[in-house]
Amino acid sequence: MRKPTLLTILSLLLSFASFGQPEIEERRLLVHKNARDFTSCDSSDAWLDLYSCALANYLVGDYSESFRYVKLTFDKNPPEDEIGYLLLLNARVLRARAEDARAVLSLDSALSVFSKIENESGVYMTLIDLAEHYRGNESWMEATEYIKQLQVYQVNHQVPDEYVSRFYHRKAAIWTELWDDDSTETVKADLMKSFEYAERANTPWQKAWALLDYGYILHLALEDGSMDYFQQSASLLDSLGYTRDYINAEINIARALIIQKDFDACSERLNHVIETAKERGWNIILADAYSSLAQMYELQGKYKEAYAAYREYHEYRLAFVRQIFDDKHAETMARLGTQSARNELMATANAKTAVEKNYEAEKSKNKLYVVLFIVSIIGLSFITWFYWRTKSLNRTLAQQKDLTAEANKNLEHALDQKDIIYRELHHRVKNNLANLSGLIYLQERSLSSAEAKRALHDTRNRIQAMSAIHKGLYQTDDIIQIDLQSYLEELTPSLMTMYTEHTDNVTWTIQCEGIIVEIDKAVPLAMIINEMLTNSLKYAFDEDREGIIEVKGKVINENTWEITVSDDGPGLPEEVDLKNNTTLGMKLIHVLSEDLGIQLEYNNNESLSTFTLKYSTENNG
Repeated sequence: MRKPTLLTILSLLLSFASFGQPEIEERRLLVHKNARDFTSCDSSDAWLDLYSCALANYLVGDYSESFRYVKLTFDKNPPEDEIGYLLLLNARVLRARAEDARAVLSLDSALSVFSKIENESGVYMTLIDLAEHYRGNESWMEATEYIKQLQVYQVNHQVPDEYVSRFYHRKAAIWTELWDDDSTETVKADLMKSFEYAERANTPWQKAWALLDYGYILHLALEDGSMDYFQQSASLLDSLGYTRDYINAEINIARALIIQKDFDACSERLNHVIETAKERGWNIILADAYSSLAQMYELQGKYKEAYAAYREYHEYRLAFVRQIFDDKHAETMARLGTQSARNELMATANAKTAVEKNYEAEKSKNKLYVVLFIVSIIGLSFITWFYWRTKSLNRTLAQQKDLTAEANKNLEHALDQKDIIYRELHHRVKNNLANLSGLIYLQERSLSSAEAKRALHDTRNRIQAMSAIHKGLYQTDDIIQIDLQSYLEELTPSLMTMYTEHTDNVTWTIQCEGIIVEIDKAVPLAMIINEMLTNSLKYAFDEDREGIIEVKGKVINENTWEITVSDDGPGLPEEVDLKNNTTLGMKLIHVLSEDLGIQLEYNNNESLSTFTLKYSTENNG
């Protein structure tokens, strides 16, 4: 056995003072608290050391090693009054190995032993495991009947708090399987009782399992807080050395991260789970991990990676089924071989006494050979069927892969065509607006009225502002949104050239980096800023005065941005009513701002006259 730690030695010394408990019960509690210290020992060791190794490997998750040590412990002929604990552990290992029929026989034997020696705690724990057995086989009527018996037994007998904690934990598991909206609070209440009794009994392993299931209930009910319970459980399980249960807790944490859309953290945890499970050959855990990984990739839109993860899930699921079949087949053949040898020895002994008995023995042996032949044929037929079934599934998967690839190719082609159509549409809209602007310019030149010319001039500015939007969309990779900085850097010089009589000494600055606007908001927003810039260029500066125009934008958070348009001109007269202003430009600004849900503010201090536009998606649905 491995060298024990200081904590183990102290626990052993303390256990010697507990004369009221059986020796195996003391060791059981010690192993639960220090599983890693008991995972290996020599076959020549005492039965109690072999039992400790069997229990430790079960808690760590190495069921094959646990099963081996259980058999070695039975060979040591443990005391009759303590063999019930070994039968109970044997049943749990058999259930973990999917050998349910043998597991229930072991539980029945444990119940008989505990009843015979009047071990009330042992009887109570065995009844819990029987309820858990029928829950695992979806025999709800039997499972709930055992729960009722346990409730009555708990009232009439003195039961340790650790076992009561496990009772409420497994009772909650049954209600979880029979899930409906009304059972949520019942399950939560049972798990809270499991916490309380685990704390009272100082059994952190029971608390860890209850924490894990409580987090799962919150996750299943789509309630907040599951992550905290999963993390607490994982931390406890890791400190106790329960590697397999810890890895299951990590998978639950990854599922919670998928809901939170924290895909980087989820990927990191799942890769750690996969690495650990591959080292230990845990195929069913690998299947669960790849299933979660596929779900994460699907939510990210990474369908190729999702398909690959689903493929891995099916491979490990099949490997798990094959592993169970191989284990059962090997054990069946071993038992049959042992029986055959026993029959041959019996036949030899009978031959010494009578020819008739020898004849009967030979006859029995021939029957056995027939049975072996039939069993082999059946087994071979099943293996052949399983092989062709697997081959058929692989062929189906390959066909689905080809269909998926063809569908992806068609989708990519359709998207490319859609992209071309959008760009052509924006190009044509821009050209049509340019033609319209040109016609208005020709009309403007033919007029003699200064007021009419000014109106057409302003109209042409507005058309060019919209034209610049569509130009920016078909010249960039993104056809559904526009970079405000690039757009304003193109619009502002164009406006400056149209008002050269006012702008020779005007300096302009654009600082709107990071603000990206969708097409349905870009055009009206461009019109608003165009009107504000036009107003500044027309009225803010005398012919010879130097001045500045600033357009600044900033992203306040992921839902909110703010844009300011400022000049150092005299600003609007105090008597001007912004909301009831009759000029077309101010009307456009107010109407378009209301349509977009933009908060419009105006401020005039000693140095700058400033319009502020503030937009938030939270205020606009």
